[in-house]
Amino acid sequence: MEHSDDKGAQGWERRWVLIPRMGLRLTEYGTERQWLWPGRYLAHWSRSMGKWVYRRMR
Repeated sequence: MEHSDDKGAQGWERRWVLIPRMGLRLTEYGTERQWLWPGRYLAHWSRSMGKWVYRRMR
């Protein structure tokens, strides 16, 4: 099994959002469509939804 250093165990990548935009965000209640404000996020390509899903980096 190959291991990539830029992706986590579940395939999350570090991404910057520079311009506010709508996107799918992972929250404690599930995936919701929300505004993504500028900052650092972890992004994951969802095969079932066919879109990028973001979660805030801490």
